[in-house]
Amino acid sequence: APIVPDPDPEWPGPVNPQMALPDVYGGNDNQKNHLTENDDGADAELRVTIDAAFAEDDLVEFYYTDEHVIEADYQLEQADPGNEIKVTIPWAYILRHDNGNRFAHYEVSRAGVPNKAASGPQPIVVEAIVIHPEAAEILGGFVSGGRLWLNCTSLFDPADPTDVNPDVRINIPDLSKWLANGEDLTLTWTATQGTAPGGLDIPNAKFEKTIQLNATNPPTGFVWRIPYADGLKPIYEFNQAVTYDGLATFIYAFERNGKTITSEPAVAVVSMHSFTAECPLVRP
Repeated sequence: APIVPDPDPEWPGPVNPQMALPDVYGGNDNQKNHLTENDDGADAELRVTIDAAFAEDDLVEFYYTDEHVIEADYQLEQADPGNEIKVTIPWAYILRHDNGNRFAHYEVSRAGVPNKAASGPQPIVVEAIVIHPEAAEILGGFVSGGRLWLNCTSLFDPADPTDVNPDVRINIPDLSKWLANGEDLTLTWTATQGTAPGGLDIPNAKFEKTIQLNATNPPTGFVWRIPYADGLKPIYEFNQAVTYDGLATFIYAFERNGKTITSEPAVAVVSMHSFTAECPLVRP
């Protein structure tokens, strides 16, 4: 009977080949033993048919990539042996073990019997962990009506008297858990007409660069600048008969495991004029 198997010197202990392997299904796409990007953030479901040799009150413990999923501990009921049971693998376990080739197994024990019976490992392909890097921080603006605004006072760093070039400063957060010196980061500033989302695209205001992280712009974070002439003046000039204002969006992106990872957006209303006149482009 499976409950007292021959000891097996190989991990995860006394593997019993008669025990059915468990199957893991993604919480959204519901694919068998394949967690997809669409399953990002979702608990998985594990299903397994319990061998008829087991009995009521036997304890079933599930392991995700060698970690005991305590929340899934299951005590067999009278009708379970010979039938399928289902348990939940919380997302935290999936996240903790990252993407890649993972596996699941289970062990069954009975009070008073020293040996546990363990299944073999079921391979699982995990692609569910989608990184969502935090938004960069647009500096020098002010919040009004729950939104960030940039105006003429935003063009120079008040704390740095040597800052004489008009631009928008953007604080790029610490990316060192994903990127190292020498790796590429793409920084993109775009703008649309008016202060509401969904306005006309302002092509001339797009300022995009791919840089290599280095001592000046390190993976631990740095300040990136959008020059006035490139990212701001085109907003002011786009269609003055309608508005002088625009809505700017800044994102950064990088490659990881063959996929492009894009940050959450940082958004600001750009109101770069004094009444109808262009902002003064010299430090006050």
